[in-house]
Amino acid sequence: MLMRIVLLGTGYAVPSQKRVQSGVLIETGENLILVDCGSGVLGNLTKAGYSPTDITHIFFTHHHLDHDIDFFPILKARLLLGKTEARVYGPEGTEKWTNALFEAYP
Repeated sequence: MLMRIVLLGTGYAVPSQKRVQSGVLIETGENLILVDCGSGVLGNLTKAGYSPTDITHIFFTHHHLDHDIDFFPILKARLLLGKTEARVYGPEGTEKWTNALFEAYP
């Protein structure tokens, strides 16, 4: 199986003009997996030629803002483009965290 890895963000919590926060895209043919989605990842996703609706899975390595702040903007873009489902995975507490986001921003 051929796999393509796109580094969307390699930065960290301190802003930089050269790098955005953490985000890695893994293309496996039938799946497009986003690992972490820090600030700036959504913009770099589109610059790399992908749409938010192309993403089939979102994985979080951990929940710090520089790894997940673009999560809700990605979901909102997907919704506006007609994609209402998302497969989301992460460490313990991810489901509770996601539900809390939806309560705060219905």
